[in-house]
Amino acid sequence: QYTQGQLLDYLCKSAEMFKQAERYDFLPDIFKLAVAIYEPNRDYIHLQQMHQNIQKAYSYLAERDQKSREKPLAAYYR
Repeated sequence: QYTQGQLLDYLCKSAEMFKQAERYDFLPDIFKLAVAIYEPNRDYIHLQQMHQNIQKAYSYLAERDQKSREKPLAAYYR
């Protein structure tokens, strides 16, 4: 059996691994799972951190999407 604390530890570790792998598209979903755990507990400090992480991930994805629109063939010829 897993506790909420263990699950949150695994979610944070997996988020770090996805950051290292530069797979930012998975990060919002991982952080949303953590938000679902922190909300009933009213842990506002961790909720703030999770929402900041979600915002950073979406900002990076939006920036990457904008760059790929500016140079559509850049990824193809890498």
